[in-house]
Amino acid sequence: MVDRTIEPGTTYRYRVDVADGDGRRPLFETQAISTPAMALTLHQNHPNPFNPTTTIGYYLPDDAAVTLEVYDSSGGWSRGSTTTRSSPGEHTQSSGTGWIRMGGW
Repeated sequence: MVDRTIEPGTTYRYRVDVADGDGRRPLFETQAISTPAMALTLHQNHPNPFNPTTTIGYYLPDDAAVTLEVYDSSGGWSRGSTTTRSSPGEHTQSSGTGWIRMGGW
């Protein structure tokens, strides 16, 4: 079994139940399983930044202000920055033409 819904830095317990003619009852339960916390992570953008739009994902371990700045292909600042307050977890941001640089504070 693979649990793809876990959150980093959380502790889980799993239980397997069996259902038969006598009803449903626990077969076994795991000990507490802790998942390691993740650091601030910036994922690869897609599609590449030379397309009209690009999306970039990131993971925040804590609440943070995230600033998104767009740059053109020569490295010059292209558009204003957008700062949003984001909660812990996975997030995505999309942008029009240009490069994206993200900072979390």
